[in-house]
Formats: sequence, structure tokens, C-alpha cells
Amino acid sequence: MVASARQQDLSREDVKEVLAGMRSLPPHPEVLLSLRRLKAGGFRLAALTNSSQQAVQAQLTNAGLHDLFENVMSVDAVGRFKPAPETYAYACSTLLVAPKGTMLVAAHPWDVQGAMRAGLRGAFLKRSGKSWFGDDPKPEFESSNLAELVDRLLLLD
Repeated sequence: MVASARQQDLSREDVKEVLAGMRSLPPHPEVLLSLRRLKAGGFRLAALTNSSQQAVQAQLTNAGLHDLFENVMSVDAVGRFKPAPETYAYACSTLLVAPKGTMLVAAHPWDVQGAMRAGLRGAFLKRSGKSWFGDDPKPEFESSNLAELVDRLLLLD
């Protein structure tokens, strides 16, 4: 996408190299501790991604985060990409939770909006360069990073 926007061609090798790099990206600095705090606070953690099951397993393992998640799900199992409502329904069904009892946390506004349209609660991580858009209802939470969101979530209990 970036290459296309910049009107540059990528060879198949270039694409493979970029994809391999994505599987080994480190998490944002506050993520590991924040997820540990959520888990210790009694929150159930699951991942739902548009990436393939193989890619997400590699990403989370390489980032040292995989063991913090109860379940790691790919839309591969549904055959529809997020923000299709079927993807969020699949996650809730897999976890045996009602949508209203589930919160999607993401730095992609389209993902949070899709989850909210499917009946889930939403939290938007407003990372650098990201902003909420559209006329959709605002998410229940908006934070600049996961640590700040976790502070707020842990106060709810």
C-alpha cells in the first residue's frame, strides 16, 4: 500500500522481506506490562486479527505476548475480514461471551467502529498519526496508549 501510494514497485522478494519484518516487530513499550496488569486484574485477553493464523502466532510469540492471551483468533476461521460483523460474532462465540460483555481495543478506528456496530464495547488507542473519524458514536474509552487505558479500566472494578 505504501509503495503504491509512493508510486514505487516492489519485487516479490521485497514483499517477503517486509512481511517477515512485520512478524518480528516489537510491541509498543507499555504493552507487555499493561497486558500483564489487565490479566492480573481478572480481565480475559484474546486477540482477533485480519492477519493469517500463522502470522499472528508468529507476531505475538516474537513480541513475547502470546502467553498472555487466552485465545488468538484470525478471521481465517470466518472467511470475512474485519469490520464484517461476522468476525466479531465469531470471537464472542469462541470465547462464550456476549458482545455487550466484550470490549475491542484497537488503534484502528474502523476496527473499533465495526466492533461497536456489532454490539461490542469499544476502546480506541489514539496512537501517533491516528484519529477517530466519521459520525459513528464515540468509543467508550479513548487513550493515547495502553497503560493509560489500563489505569482507567482497573478503576472500574
